[in-house]
Amino acid sequence: MEDRGKEGYCRMSVFLQDDHVQLRKLSVNDNLNNYLSFVNETENLRWVEGIGRLPLNHDDVAKFIRDHDGLLLSIFNQAGEHVGNLQFTWINHINGNAQFGALVGRRFSGQGYAFAACRLALIHAFEVLNLHRVFLTVISGNTAAIRLWEKLGFQREGIERDCHRLDGRYYDGIRYSMLEDEYRLLRGNW
Repeated sequence: MEDRGKEGYCRMSVFLQDDHVQLRKLSVNDNLNNYLSFVNETENLRWVEGIGRLPLNHDDVAKFIRDHDGLLLSIFNQAGEHVGNLQFTWINHINGNAQFGALVGRRFSGQGYAFAACRLALIHAFEVLNLHRVFLTVISGNTAAIRLWEKLGFQREGIERDCHRLDGRYYDGIRYSMLEDEYRLLRGNW
């Protein structure tokens, strides 16, 4: 029998954890209200291409969870609040690479949840999934995300010029990656 906390999330489905966060697989049967709140935040809609620019409802989120092709995990703080999500997509075990992304609700930003969750996910990616390269693209105007990826040790590897339009202006996409040997050097400093 599932043990559900006050927020309506299954407590038994902890996938990865440290002293700051827990990563769990989210189910369409879970309470998706926090998820809806942070994917519908104006700032997140502006900078995260994967979300789109239109508000989402419960059915949209449930469909995304059901159809997700990769590893989609939700980030929970120690109080059991759903604070964000992260995902690996385009996982290619032959070439040893995958695309990575994370999203944290605005009211939870700046509290170290994204860093802690990404660190756990990268340990899993390089040590369990045996990936060689993890990559992502961040929009040049999203300074908080740029700080996060660089703090984690991701390296800039290129620019996708004028790939994101916002408020009548175009922004570049900055491609970042981390290689397995870079991860091994960084892990001790996290």
